[in-house]
Amino acid sequence: MFLSGCGGLMFYNHLGGIFTARLDASAANVTAALLIVGLVGVLAVLFGGILTDEAGPRRADTFVLVGHCLALGAWRSTSATPRGVSRSRPSSSSGCGRSSRGR
Repeated sequence: MFLSGCGGLMFYNHLGGIFTARLDASAANVTAALLIVGLVGVLAVLFGGILTDEAGPRRADTFVLVGHCLALGAWRSTSATPRGVSRSRPSSSSGCGRSSRGR
């Protein structure tokens, strides 16, 4: 649990840099985004606890996982591509996965 909490807090350190470097966000936009992420996190903990108490941990986990998948899919399908970010798959020369050339 401790490592999970530390990983979540490290996310915030990198989020500001991603917003400014990749999305050309101003300091005010980064502050607003971090505030929204924090408020949503507090609400998620409260409602997640209520959901777990009512439905049980296994059903709550399934509900949360499905909710995340639907939210990410909806965001991905409706969001504009930021400048400098490609929506295409990485090329075979990126070092990710197998190369299309035989070795």
